[in-house]
Amino acid sequence: MIGWFNDLDVFYQIVFVLGCASSVVMFIQLILLIIGIDGADGSFDGFDGMDGSIDDVINDGGLIDIFGLRLLTVRNIFIFLSMFCWSSLIIYEWSSSYPLSIIIAFLFATIIVLIVTYVMMQAMKLQNEGNIKLENSIGKKGIVYLTIPANKSGTGKVNVLVQERLCEFEAYTTESESIPTGSEIEVVDVLNNILIVRKV
Repeated sequence: MIGWFNDLDVFYQIVFVLGCASSVVMFIQLILLIIGIDGADGSFDGFDGMDGSIDDVINDGGLIDIFGLRLLTVRNIFIFLSMFCWSSLIIYEWSSSYPLSIIIAFLFATIIVLIVTYVMMQAMKLQNEGNIKLENSIGKKGIVYLTIPANKSGTGKVNVLVQERLCEFEAYTTESESIPTGSEIEVVDVLNNILIVRKV
């Protein structure tokens, strides 16, 4: 193993280390997701800061949004890095061509990110469907995972446990300061299917 690593040039040594690191982060996120779902309160405590959703603070402005898929998230960055690094190493071993391995790995990693994002989006839609009444969220507390701009200047996203289900909702605040990702909030009202929240 050490001999194989030493035979790689500096670029692919970096790619190997980056692939290992990104894979570890992906594994940790998966474990935290499982713990969050299996928790007694059904919440994602301790996980929201690591992107427990399709949207996160990096994609606050919809920097990359294709056909409704928000692609630039913490989760997707590590998925892309992991898939790109490992596939580029495998293809390089097969082809011994730097350009070919980089191009194919980039395309492969992009396709994987698109598939994962689409699957997660569909899963979140299924989670939100049903007989959830937004009015039942009033008085409930939750966690912000997409920053909520101040003074109703825009909407963010929150996770709130409603009717024993952890759901994602659009939300805005009337407060003079924005509410950052990871903050605890309380729902104070509902208007046009959007939650009005305040920072706790």
